[in-house]
Amino acid sequence: MTDPDPRLSSSRTAHMAALGWMLLVTLLWSSSFPIHKMLMNGGVPPLSLAGYRYFSASIILLLAVAIRDRRKPRTDSPTKPSGAARWLIVPAIGLFMYSAQGVHMTALSLISASDSGLIMMTTMPVAVAVLSAVVEKNPPGWAQLLGLAIVLVGLYVYFPHDIQGVRLAGALLNVLSASMGAVAIVLTRIAVGRLRMTSLNLTAVSMTTGSAVLLLFALAHDSFFIPDAGQALWIGLLAVVNTAFGFALFNHTLKTLGAFEVTVLQDSMIVQIGILSAIFLGEAITPTMALAMALVVFGIVVVQYFAPKRRYPTGSAKA
Repeated sequence: MTDPDPRLSSSRTAHMAALGWMLLVTLLWSSSFPIHKMLMNGGVPPLSLAGYRYFSASIILLLAVAIRDRRKPRTDSPTKPSGAARWLIVPAIGLFMYSAQGVHMTALSLISASDSGLIMMTTMPVAVAVLSAVVEKNPPGWAQLLGLAIVLVGLYVYFPHDIQGVRLAGALLNVLSASMGAVAIVLTRIAVGRLRMTSLNLTAVSMTTGSAVLLLFALAHDSFFIPDAGQALWIGLLAVVNTAFGFALFNHTLKTLGAFEVTVLQDSMIVQIGILSAIFLGEAITPTMALAMALVVFGIVVVQYFAPKRRYPTGSAKA
């Protein structure tokens, strides 16, 4: 009887740990939806909400980078990406990722949260699958595509939807937002993988680039809207916990998980939102909803189980 390969065991451990961190990220992002709706219903314009949230988070991340570098100066000399690659890919990630957030919040102001969630959660995995095949030459396997199909069936069973009743502008904006987010996720996977960029640096610089453009556009569009004290506190909470911490951790998981696996795992948010609504808001989970949640979970498990082993790192990645 041969001993198991310790590298394989280590890779499985790293994969499971990354899945756990990503589930935490999705839980944080699930909590963002009701806060966004509350703030927009309270008069905060969607573009200003996105601009203030992400630019505030970028300042927090830049401070974190400065504190880290001061307290623990680097003594090693890791391989760094070329200047051209670094200066092209990081701004591109920022512009696609955080412009997508502005587009998404605008769409959320036009259509219901359920219709928005359905369109986003079905469009993004498909877009990432196509981009992974074209850009990374790493398409999902047939078993993973079957898992995605199960997830999509579960989403359509879960959501009460009437496509004819959805405002076309809101639907198209959601498709655009999901596609832009898919581009950003694939580029981030390349940056943290092939270019060996730390997730904290990548998140700080890309978020600063993208959110600065978003904030300037929002201020001009919304006539320099200034939130009141209560609204500012909620935006600050979103910036610190759901954005600065959440996106840094999200980028860190991409060192281990593939872009397709991460995107499909984000669809678990619908299960989390349903359970949280039942616990805290007293909303009932119908048998149909329970069946849909089970389908989504099963499809996600299939996608993760058949993830290519070549994506698993043999050692821990730096944050």
